[in-house]
Amino acid sequence: MADLDVILRPPEAKPAEAPGPTGLLRRLGWELNPVRLYPKEGFITLVILAFSLLSAVWAVQGARWVEDLPALTEIALGGLLFGTLLAKTRLPGYLTHPVAALYGLVVAVWAVQGVVRLPTWPERLVDLILRLNYWAYAARTGGINNDTLPFVFMVTGLAWFLAYSAAWFVFRRRSAVGAMLPVGIALLFNLRYAPAHLTVYFFMYLFAALLLAMRLNFYRFQRRWDLFGIRYSRELGLTVLPNVALVAVGILAAAAIMPTFAGQTFIADLWNRINTPVQDAQSEFNRLFASLTAKEGTDTAYFGRTLALKGSITLGNRVVLYVFSPRRYYWLGLTYDTYTGQGWLSGERRTVQLSPGTALTTTTSYKGREEVVEVVRLNAVSSGLVFLGGQGMQFNIPVVVEYDPPAPLLVDLRDRARDSQLPEELRAVVNNIRQALSEQPDLGEREQMGLIQRLLPAEYSAHGPTIIGGRVASFLVGLRRPNYMDVAAVRPVGGIRFGQQYSVRASISTATGQELRRAGTNYPQHIVDRYLQLPPNFPPRVRQLAQELSRGLNNNYDKAKAIEAYLQQFPYDTNIPQPPAGRDGVEWFLFDLKRGYCDYFASAMAVMLRSIGIPARVAVGYMSGNYNPDIGAYEVRESDAHSWPQVYFPEYGWVDFEPSPRAGAGVARVESLEETGGEAAGADVLREGPGGLGPGEMLPDEGFYGGEFGTGDSASDFGRGLLGLAVVPVGALLGLGVAGLVWWRRRFGPLDLVSQTYEKVVVLAQLAGLKPHPWQTPLEFADRLRTEVADAAADIETVFGAFVKVRFGRRRLNPAEQAQVSAAWARLRGRIIRRILTRR
Repeated sequence: MADLDVILRPPEAKPAEAPGPTGLLRRLGWELNPVRLYPKEGFITLVILAFSLLSAVWAVQGARWVEDLPALTEIALGGLLFGTLLAKTRLPGYLTHPVAALYGLVVAVWAVQGVVRLPTWPERLVDLILRLNYWAYAARTGGINNDTLPFVFMVTGLAWFLAYSAAWFVFRRRSAVGAMLPVGIALLFNLRYAPAHLTVYFFMYLFAALLLAMRLNFYRFQRRWDLFGIRYSRELGLTVLPNVALVAVGILAAAAIMPTFAGQTFIADLWNRINTPVQDAQSEFNRLFASLTAKEGTDTAYFGRTLALKGSITLGNRVVLYVFSPRRYYWLGLTYDTYTGQGWLSGERRTVQLSPGTALTTTTSYKGREEVVEVVRLNAVSSGLVFLGGQGMQFNIPVVVEYDPPAPLLVDLRDRARDSQLPEELRAVVNNIRQALSEQPDLGEREQMGLIQRLLPAEYSAHGPTIIGGRVASFLVGLRRPNYMDVAAVRPVGGIRFGQQYSVRASISTATGQELRRAGTNYPQHIVDRYLQLPPNFPPRVRQLAQELSRGLNNNYDKAKAIEAYLQQFPYDTNIPQPPAGRDGVEWFLFDLKRGYCDYFASAMAVMLRSIGIPARVAVGYMSGNYNPDIGAYEVRESDAHSWPQVYFPEYGWVDFEPSPRAGAGVARVESLEETGGEAAGADVLREGPGGLGPGEMLPDEGFYGGEFGTGDSASDFGRGLLGLAVVPVGALLGLGVAGLVWWRRRFGPLDLVSQTYEKVVVLAQLAGLKPHPWQTPLEFADRLRTEVADAAADIETVFGAFVKVRFGRRRLNPAEQAQVSAAWARLRGRIIRRILTRR
């Protein structure tokens, strides 16, 4: 009875936990228990995760974006450990994430203020806040930022955040994808700008990511085996490492093959679709972090909607274009119209899509121009621009033309003094409109606008009237059709893939210096509105220098030539420092640096011309390249990437100039040509090229794409292409098959016969859509399988019955029973595989 009393006696109440920090933490679920903080996934998982993160960090440091980067390695490791500790607590994410974000902000501020060169930390903190605010203002208003400190701050914060989130996904969510995907995106974005030799860090990251996925997958199987009491070797996780290595080698081999077959249509088209949003993001990145440059240099030139004045540049020497043209010329990509002080922006423009063979219509016929036909073959992976010499008029591929819309003209019927701002052909018409309206005072508003429209030339339309006292006091006049002679860029519909050719009928300027001297200054209003723009804080001494250089000259052509000659005295140098934050790039170039490369020369000339009332813009593209007589085309290389100013002359349109010095950077300079009537304008050079296609000889579409300019056998190329298309998928399938076979054997090798058979049945059942539910016992799962696979009921009973006997009955099967299990498995797997293949 005494024992019964002890059993029935209620348990003694535990003393109340004393209120304090330990009790509070325990109630919140954060019990500092060393056993709980120990990663069940294994410390090797933490080491693999750290290695993958550090691969990305080392790639960023190797790119040498800026001179002063904080200790990113220590920051990433700190974020990793902090995230691991929080993931191992019971605290929910809505509590831990704000804490991690706040702590990461403190770490980023503390690390970044250390690179600010000011004496005290309050001054450094204030300077950091002001510079971040300036960056936010540039981001919000569409400006260009050339300060490196916001980039340093964001990279530091990103290193902390990626490390914390990776630890959270691994140790709380057990998700390798959630942990590795953001890190991989950041790493790939870094490698898009960084030197090619840093690609090794991507493969280091990739190998670590595969190892991490294997470890987490094995951990899930461990929990399942422990739940069912399945015996297995604790060293099983190490035995599957060769499988991961095999898969990694296969991926690396595929990555090595991809560049070889980059010219294949399906790969190029896929890349074009992926590359378009990437290029848009890259354009924004260039605008917001304009001063960044991977110090080791990259191998490609990028032409986006932002042209920033930055530091050193290095370009490769690969051929990017083959151009067949009767004229040696600049190969234009696009133009920039808005100067910010830190670079150029390509403003918003209107667009029109042209189908192949459709010619541009124009309301303006410029003088001194010649039509030529040019053929361009792309030798790069893809292009979002149509490169051509001069002004494109007709294309044999579908394109989208970006053009500058002319601003509407204001006609003031009450102020005759404003008529001088109108085109000459409208001045007499406006006087006729005034007289006609005065003779018919009883007309209503609609009838007055109808009368005005009838009196205007057919190419103009009237709109936006201002009514005072029932009479039309003023109205706006616009062109019915846009002036396509002011094209800013031409973009191919869907991009241009590697090896694709296109032909262009182009209009190039042949105006001589004498003709341009007589061009005058009667600029169209839309040209004045867009191409005389300067920033509000434009340095006055830049304008003073332009005025001094052009003093005594009575025409805009000679003024442009004087500024061009002055700039050609500066040395050409691609190894220059970053412009100081907050300084106007052109002012810094002209008065402090006094050396630079084409972006600075072109910007300085365009800005100086604008400051004295001459419309100008900056164009980018390629120099003419070297003529190769063996293929009859100009070979244009990455090192030929160039920028130059274009100056507008009334009745003649845009004319190219070249302020870069003749010697420098190994880039061939387009020479001017002395002509009988006077020297050719600027760099509008026009050395005769090979052969010639007249204006009426637009190339046909048939058989046009994929040619080699006669340098190779197209049939053999086609055959090699088909062979490549066959070898790549077949090889990939064989590799995956071998890897899958090895994985299958290695996975079940350490288990006994019955456990192996049971696990194999479960895996195949999952592939057949018969995944066991967590609450089902093995026998319940067997009943479900018998229902779904009725013709294998006896074999299912044999396999599952043996598993229950061995695992839960602790029995050993004799050789005859083991043979029955093996025979049952041989029959059962075939039936389940057939179900997998016929599954819908």
